Amino acid sequence: MQTAWFVTFDHAVHRGLFITSAFFKPGPNRDWIKVLSDAGPSEIFVPYQSGEPRYLDLAHPSEGGAGEFGLIPASQRDAGRCGQVIGRNNAVIREVTEKGVLWKMNQLVYRGHKMTLWGTLGSGNYNYILSYAFNDDGMIEFRGGATASNLPEKPFEAHMHNIIWRVNVDLNGAKNTVSVVRHIENTNAPTWRDIVEPFNNNREGSIEFNPREFTTLHVASANLKNGRGSPSGYMVMPMYRGTARHMESWMRRDIWVTRYKPQEIGFQFIERYANNEPIANEDIVIWLVTSSLHIARDEDGMIVRRQGQPARFVGAAVTMWAGFDMKPHNIMDNTPFFPAFK
Repeated sequence: MQTAWFVTFDHAVHRGLFITSAFFKPGPNRDWIKVLSDAGPSEIFVPYQSGEPRYLDLAHPSEGGAGEFGLIPASQRDAGRCGQVIGRNNAVIREVTEKGVLWKMNQLVYRGHKMTLWGTLGSGNYNYILSYAFNDDGMIEFRGGATASNLPEKPFEAHMHNIIWRVNVDLNGAKNTVSVVRHIENTNAPTWRDIVEPFNNNREGSIEFNPREFTTLHVASANLKNGRGSPSGYMVMPMYRGTARHMESWMRRDIWVTRYKPQEIGFQFIERYANNEPIANEDIVIWLVTSSLHIARDEDGMIVRRQGQPARFVGAAVTMWAGFDMKPHNIMDNTPFFPAFK
């Protein structure tokens, strides 16, 4: 063993599948480091091109939610050859798999591995696969996948799947600081600058992702260093094909940071939560909007016609993924994946 993860999880109506704690062991002789406390989806917002409907799939019906949706029980067909069904109500899959080539140099090669926890939220015509992959190199992959069937009443109308994540990062404890890393390049010069600055002047608030600046968040603990004495942290990195903007004011920014309060769950209230409190060296929550634009295709389903019955659409929408990664920065003392020197 070179590295290891210890992860706990739970699931609930209006929460889906979420992580309750995650600890990483960055080396055989290193202590366990806490990385996450409470992390999972805050909301799944699905607006349609014509303006209606506009579903909130995790909110309580009293707050405009579309229903009382929980996880669907899983089977061994979900788990496949490398997984097993675990957890309460047999609703979660744990898979330990290879993830392909992690590192290669000429004839030297290392194939990485990861443990994935995932469950399926049943939400009307759609299923949402909520997935968390904990990689042997310390990376965490947050993914949400929309699948099942297009809306029967509007099977050919474009719509957006916005999965908004609420992530309580407790790196080495509940006191962390968030910085923004930006890449600034002038095409009239051969050099560039990479700038690190406090998130929103160390106050609660929001920013936009800028793909030309490779916008990244850096979460650090003041008292965490690796064996080489380097300050340790985690980088929060978007994985997107586009960024959504909608009529709702809370859908006009890509990422928010607030102080942790357990009662602050629903993303539609984020503007109320972000009330300018200081966030430097505090227990912080990161909220990330990740989006998939679903433009209907013939491949999404088929028209079934039976004698004496009206034609109906039967769907099999292939999973569309959205999410982000958390990548370690100076957590390990050295790479644990290089072959031993002789």
